[in-house]
Amino acid sequence: IVDEVFDLNSLDVGIVKLAVALDLVVSLIGDPWQTLYGWRGAKPKLVNEMVTKVSASSSGMQSFVRFEQSVSFRFSGDQQVCLVRDLRRGLGVDLPLVTSSEVDVVLSRRWRELLNCGDNVLPLALGDVRNQVQASLNLFLNSLTRRHFNCNSIKRDEALAVLGISVANFESLQDTAFCELVDRLYRGDSPDSVFDDLLLLVKKLKGGSKPPVKNNSRSEYVKCLEELGKRLRFDSVVPGLTVFQAKGREWDRVGVAVYQDDLKRLAGGISPFAREEFDAEACILYVAITRGRLLSGYIPL
Repeated sequence: IVDEVFDLNSLDVGIVKLAVALDLVVSLIGDPWQTLYGWRGAKPKLVNEMVTKVSASSSGMQSFVRFEQSVSFRFSGDQQVCLVRDLRRGLGVDLPLVTSSEVDVVLSRRWRELLNCGDNVLPLALGDVRNQVQASLNLFLNSLTRRHFNCNSIKRDEALAVLGISVANFESLQDTAFCELVDRLYRGDSPDSVFDDLLLLVKKLKGGSKPPVKNNSRSEYVKCLEELGKRLRFDSVVPGLTVFQAKGREWDRVGVAVYQDDLKRLAGGISPFAREEFDAEACILYVAITRGRLLSGYIPL
């Protein structure tokens, strides 16, 4: 059984073909409108060619039998049913404007955009972890995601690897190590001073030297810490995820962070396969909009 088949790359497709050639019973499940991983080598065109072609197997010729799933059991409201129906027909749609306080989750293409979607939106990651300072900020964020959502931040293990801290050693410390810094930020201490002490704390946790900071990057890091501090002033925060992390999941009310150009595209209708070249951006918009059971609205960027 191969789920999310339209995210297969060339090697994956080759493995499925091999299984067919060996007379294994193969079931493929997928929706081409939800192809998200072109940047990772997904080849929906190869999948379409495979399922429409009669292939040789050890017992003769084999072909896939196609079954359509025309009804989704996710959507509970008329708004979402009509919205998805019109999207798949290539018709123009208008999303309602919402705020981050009206939804259960906020989705965006990129992690860094989520800090601009509302002060009560707590992203589950802060983007790529390319250096020790970014790793330190992600560990600080981890203390917040565990406090509010009882889950680790998505980049926690990556951050630990960059810093050379073992997961086993960190597990027993992660719920207490950053408490004092979190409390100081909540009380209104300077993000500058909290940032400096965060690096000293990480130095102690990992051993060795303090994470080095490039002078032209310091203000960006301090600003990030300041933004996280704003989330501490809310009794209830909502998670922020990228569309890629949200695939396969669902919530009652979803806010989708979009630019003005995205709204124009939606108003004109989207269709990932209408042209010769696959439109990955159309799929990203479609997946984001279809995570909501009752409501999908937009949050302007």
